Amino acid sequence: MVEPSNRMERLTPELRASLVAFLDGELDEAGTRAIERVLAHSPIARHDVDMLTRTWQLLDVLPRATPSETFTQQTMETIRLEEVRPELSSRPWFQKLQQGTVAVCWLAALLVASSVGFLLTWQWLPRGNETLIRDLDVIEQLDTWRAAGDIRFLQELDRNNLFTEEPPD
Repeated sequence: MVEPSNRMERLTPELRASLVAFLDGELDEAGTRAIERVLAHSPIARHDVDMLTRTWQLLDVLPRATPSETFTQQTMETIRLEEVRPELSSRPWFQKLQQGTVAVCWLAALLVASSVGFLLTWQWLPRGNETLIRDLDVIEQLDTWRAAGDIRFLQELDRNNLFTEEPPD
């Protein structure tokens, strides 16, 4: 806590805030020592404490207000209604709804993530079958091409128009 540095200083706002707890004996030991130290050195702080003590004594002299019977009844009815009607969040069906909502959100997130992953891999990963399908004509004739030996022989056959297919009659 902050203590006043000069004997003519008043209590700081921090010390003033804990003054009521000091007077009621509810302040912790460190706070109590800090206020007692200030009170021992500052006559203005002692005057402030004395004025606060007198104010509390004057409040004790004033007549106590007694609430009307209707005020008491209304207050008690309000308390009973609050006890009978629990909050929405404490009801079992609401808690199950919350749990279900969380589960549905996780399931939706998992579904979206797996769909995005599938679509990305479908688009970007190479597919070996496409090459096989594109070269199917060559693959079907692979044994014939191997028997030909080398490319010069095939080029000679091509020059003689032996590779052109005649439409069937």
